[in-house]
Amino acid sequence: MNEVSFKFIFIIFFLNAFCFSENISPISYDYVFNNYVSPDLSKNNIGVKYSFKNHSNYFLSHNWISDNLYVGGYLGSNKNDKILYVLNMGYKTDITYMKSNNIIYDFSICNRNNFDSIKSKWKKISILFDFNFINLSFNYLISKCSEQDIENSINNCSNNNDNKHSFFLGFNFYKKINNTLFVDFGFKKTKTNINPFVILRYSL
Repeated sequence: MNEVSFKFIFIIFFLNAFCFSENISPISYDYVFNNYVSPDLSKNNIGVKYSFKNHSNYFLSHNWISDNLYVGGYLGSNKNDKILYVLNMGYKTDITYMKSNNIIYDFSICNRNNFDSIKSKWKKISILFDFNFINLSFNYLISKCSEQDIENSINNCSNNNDNKHSFFLGFNFYKKINNTLFVDFGFKKTKTNINPFVILRYSL
């Protein structure tokens, strides 16, 4: 990675350390993560993910529909929730001063329904720095405030029309097993915890 790449990485970790406050429990968005694979690694794939922190399993799909545009999504469940489902799409830009590297802009809609019929929805906007077999990301989250958020005095939540905000950092490392299988090791870093995970993907 060249000098410009390291500058981007420094900016990401600076934002994490100094520019954002966090009084929202990461549990409320523990099902939100990046679903991205470089086109140099796989154009179309399906996979399964295991999260070590909350012991959740997910089924994923990721598909490049043009040289610069992809769509994807995933489904999951755990002991507290009936269903977790996410749809995402993203756009890849080619940066001339970052040879063989790309910047990705990803947008996701993330939904959770639990056994008490409580629903939650997060919208995620991400910037990913893709170095083919490694990527780093900054992920901004926004959601409508709930009654519980108002009672808990979450920042910016004074009524149901307000929005709450959060963020996390992401790191992914990809390793090919053979021509069709590859593994994605990574973690999601919030202000208060680190959530490691592993994904096994199959190229279609």
